[in-house]
Amino acid sequence: VNYVAAQDGTKNYTYAEHKFDEGFGYYGAARNALDYTDLEARAKSGREGWNKGYHDTDADGMIDVRSEYHFGHAQNCAKRDAGSASGPNPTDFTTEVMTAVLASRQIISNAANKANPELTEAENTKLQEHIKMASVAWEKCIAATAVHYVNDVIADISEYSSGAPASLSNFETVAKHWSELKGFAMSLQFSPASPFRDETMTAVNLDDLKMILDLIGDAPVLADGSQNGVAASGTAEDAVYAYIGKLTQARAKLQDAYGFSDANTLSW
Repeated sequence: VNYVAAQDGTKNYTYAEHKFDEGFGYYGAARNALDYTDLEARAKSGREGWNKGYHDTDADGMIDVRSEYHFGHAQNCAKRDAGSASGPNPTDFTTEVMTAVLASRQIISNAANKANPELTEAENTKLQEHIKMASVAWEKCIAATAVHYVNDVIADISEYSSGAPASLSNFETVAKHWSELKGFAMSLQFSPASPFRDETMTAVNLDDLKMILDLIGDAPVLADGSQNGVAASGTAEDAVYAYIGKLTQARAKLQDAYGFSDANTLSW
């Protein structure tokens, strides 16, 4: 089947356009994401009408969640870009993802609208290059977000005092931040463009990702020193200190795998 040419049922777009747009939907950006600042995309601050992560771009008096709203991964990319903006090595994951996505979509659309819809070999090569660029930049956002939650968990468990959480809020925050960390870290195993799976990358492989997940563990170390229902073999303080060391090691491996700067790794 020529998916570039094949109409998707009775829809006015092709199967290839549909699948690509669905993938973009999982990223979660507004179609005009490049018109937003990072702070606007992360729904933090900015221009009136833009500073909540959405904007009525077509001026119809409504926010179309399919095209005028930032969700999930797109917001996380903006958060990490904003978090590095004041440092010596600011990232621009949002632009990296969006420019590659838009270029890819244009190639697919151009091919679909030919008299004889098809991708030339050169067009397909360029399409695959853009898709890989978008995938790698998107995964960097995920990895950077895992780094962010490593930093959060380290800060959270550093508040433990005398074998007890600093407060109920501290206990709940540890659970939230650790769960975010584990989920984002686990998601790094799937993409063929991941440095852990890309055979052209020799510095890291899946064994390194397995080590990162082992260092994070299946539960955080609690204030009494226990982890995943297993009591500490020594003092609670020693167990917490050792876990901070493991998280720091996991963070360093993520930094090496994705080429994050020292400043960004610490500031996220």
